[in-house]
Amino acid sequence: MTPRDLAAALQRLLDEGSSDNRLVIQRGHAWMVARGCRGGSELALEATASHYLPNDRKLDAEGVNELRSRGFAPHPPQRGLRRRYARADLRQAAHEATALLSGVYGAEGELELTFRFGDAEPTTNPRLVMAMKETAARRDQPSRFALYRSLLAATLLVPFEDGDLRVFGDLTGLEVFGCFTDGAMSDRFEPRGQDLRRLLGGPLVRRLLERKAGSLLLNPGGTVRGELYRNELESMASARSVAFKTPDD
Repeated sequence: MTPRDLAAALQRLLDEGSSDNRLVIQRGHAWMVARGCRGGSELALEATASHYLPNDRKLDAEGVNELRSRGFAPHPPQRGLRRRYARADLRQAAHEATALLSGVYGAEGELELTFRFGDAEPTTNPRLVMAMKETAARRDQPSRFALYRSLLAATLLVPFEDGDLRVFGDLTGLEVFGCFTDGAMSDRFEPRGQDLRRLLGGPLVRRLLERKAGSLLLNPGGTVRGELYRNELESMASARSVAFKTPDD
């Protein structure tokens, strides 16, 4: 694939789809994610952070400095460095993406392109995020009950895989699931994008108990995160009609 071909693929992010279009540019173990919106004047190119790379292929200081010298900069809360390119500079973006994957990351093989066209995720949960922070700071029963109430009333972003809830791991033989409060936390976990579905907290808790879940991760890998264990999920479900009544009851 030539830089011209890749530039044409990048152009599609600005001409097709909707408000959150992504192109994963992968070579071997490393990848970059280009993001744009239909009708936009520029796109963003995010380089793979060491966090997502195999242990024996982490970026060294020299590699990070090379990215910075080419205009890539931090973009919190995301882990990877990011640079913006104007519509007129897509050929340059394509050339740099391929050069960096080979030179900085030492990646080998053919380029693989994966498109994901969609809408920007509008879901936010400021009350739930605040409750998570309060629980982490106070570690007392009132703050934890406030967290339970906020979660039961929240609309959460839940990752699916092959049409079912995505399993994040196991806890003493029981499945561990996850959810996100907003799109930024989901992107921090997986910049390439996920199959996210919006579920209300109450029905999600019941569904997890039906699956005999060991725990629920809140914003796994996020700057504000937590974990609710099975006994807490059971308490939320059993007390929901009394102590934790929410608007959708």
